[in-house]
Amino acid sequence: MQHNAATGGGSGVQFQLTPEQITTRCQPPIERDAPALWEAAAGVVEAHYRGQARQD
Repeated sequence: MQHNAATGGGSGVQFQLTPEQITTRCQPPIERDAPALWEAAAGVVEAHYRGQARQD
């Protein structure tokens, strides 16, 4: 997730993933083992899509 965010979205953009799809796939394992890390990751996803909305 961090790499994709740092490179403009990576495969998430290529495959037109929605924030909901990313959350469904990534949240359970991250939040289970590192809840604070999930909070940060969720913020990265939100910021990425918020930034995309401004560009559209």
